[in-house]
Amino acid sequence: MFKPLIFYIGLRYTRAKRRTQFISFVTLASVLGIALSVTALITVLSVMNGFVGKISERMLSMTSHATITGRSGQLENWQALEQQLKNYPHVQGTAPFISGQVMINADRRVNGTMISGILPDVEPNVSEIADKMTSGKLSNLVAGEYGIILGEEQANYLGVMVGDKVTIISPQVNSTPAGVVPRMRRFTVVGTFKVGMYEYDRNMALIHMDDAAKLFRLENSVSAMRIKMDDLLNAPQITAALAKTFIEDYQVSDWTMAHDNFFQAIKMEKKVMSIILLLMVAVSAFNIVSTLIMVVTDKRSDIAILKTQGLTSASVMGIFMVLGTVIGLFGTILGVICGVLLAINAPDLVSSIEALFHVKFLNAQIYYISELPSELMWTDVVATAGMAFLLSILATNKKPIILQCKKLTKRYQGELDVEVLKGVDLAIAVGERVAIMGVSGSGKSTLMHLLGGLDQPTSGEVILDGVNLNSVNSTKLAQLRNKSLGFIYQSHHLLGEFTVLENVAMPLLIANLSVKEAKQRATALLERVGLGPRIQHKPSELSGGERQRAAIARALINKPNVILADEPTGNLDTKTADSVYQLMLELNQELNISFLVVTHDHELASRMGKVLHMEDGLIVNH
Repeated sequence: MFKPLIFYIGLRYTRAKRRTQFISFVTLASVLGIALSVTALITVLSVMNGFVGKISERMLSMTSHATITGRSGQLENWQALEQQLKNYPHVQGTAPFISGQVMINADRRVNGTMISGILPDVEPNVSEIADKMTSGKLSNLVAGEYGIILGEEQANYLGVMVGDKVTIISPQVNSTPAGVVPRMRRFTVVGTFKVGMYEYDRNMALIHMDDAAKLFRLENSVSAMRIKMDDLLNAPQITAALAKTFIEDYQVSDWTMAHDNFFQAIKMEKKVMSIILLLMVAVSAFNIVSTLIMVVTDKRSDIAILKTQGLTSASVMGIFMVLGTVIGLFGTILGVICGVLLAINAPDLVSSIEALFHVKFLNAQIYYISELPSELMWTDVVATAGMAFLLSILATNKKPIILQCKKLTKRYQGELDVEVLKGVDLAIAVGERVAIMGVSGSGKSTLMHLLGGLDQPTSGEVILDGVNLNSVNSTKLAQLRNKSLGFIYQSHHLLGEFTVLENVAMPLLIANLSVKEAKQRATALLERVGLGPRIQHKPSELSGGERQRAAIARALINKPNVILADEPTGNLDTKTADSVYQLMLELNQELNISFLVVTHDHELASRMGKVLHMEDGLIVNH
């Protein structure tokens, strides 16, 4: 044994055998639900991190950290600018380039592409294109020889290999005696590259910058200057400083501006997916409530014993919070383990599935990336586990609902059409004490009759211990009233021809309990309420307070889930009423039975845990 006691008892209940296998099944379902949700969240976030990392890596391998161009769209005297930039802080490399859109023709195939004229010896200073070559070398681009390097997808589409000829058709035109014709030039394929992004591999080509200058008729100018910085993430701040330095002569942009919409969309998608998957975790976590309701029902006798030994209601609640928290913790740990393992092995697993079923999940012609990447970030794992555990605690911190009504209405039709209840919503938790107050005619007693299954609503539903009273037949309804409900009225309504003992034992006899056991239980309860010496007396031989105590004992004899009390102290004097108040409070704490009391008595209402008010057939907040 150890302390705190509620942890000791709660942990013992986590491994205790259940009276019904169904409770164990629901507990297992709760654990697996949380585990699967956490696994899904960690895996999805890891895959999204992988996608962002791969796309960023491939984009930035072909995109400079910053770009400077002239305000006319061309950059003249770029050599002087290059010298200035070499001495600028944080700048690691520069490279000029000329770009333009052209058509590439090979045999009978034509493809529109973006062509980039580069200097092979300085291009590696700002990009990783030299490392992406699949055939040939970047140095094969020699000024005046009109060589071209194609993306691998584009080369495959055109059906060309290294050494083949292609024709470049420029949008600029030549005037000839035959009229205006576009400029054309034959180039020799000297290499191919593969970035891994279809956008570049299919729609980009490289030539020497001098050849590009002749093709686009640029003499001493280039399109722009690419810049590589020492800190990729700090590029926007460095670019802003550059813009202030060259504000009059040049336009400066960084990589975040070029792909801002794309990365913002990725960021938003990650947030939305996190919220959606967290809702899955929340649904799974709140499924713990179902488990706790059944465990509370299973352990109701234990609860009563512990409370008679001095354990408070808050401590009893703490025991089942420990139970629910352990379920949530175990599910979270299991989910983290499975999620981490799945996230780490996701690429290999997907590759195996593709090979086994001969399918391709990510078509390179549709998606930026043709393989499934995964990057496990422990910050995501910790955040996911923390949120799942927190939701589990929040779920266990809520008392299970034992009696509720939804949109309950009652209309009496005759000479007059009277709508007594107008869509009442009410929920009573296990062990809760609720008082309903209101003027006569506000609908309090009608509501009690409907909640007790003594009358049928016009519309709406009453749910008692998970059972919709509207959906059961009269026999089942009578059994539910006998087992789960106890009734106390303003008048005791004891059967005058029977003794107090017989009156209290009557619900047990109706439930087919033996006469001997019924009398034993009734005697014990009557002694508890102070009527031991009066058990053989008839109601007419009792005082008003004693009759009401007998009525309370009769309501409690079957250990119901809920006691419905309609003005239980209405016919009693102040002193007797006070003793009845105290008795109801003690029995509520000892037996963990919910009390719903309709009363005009402010003193009684003040002793309840919650006070509601009825006006014109509705429960209103004051």
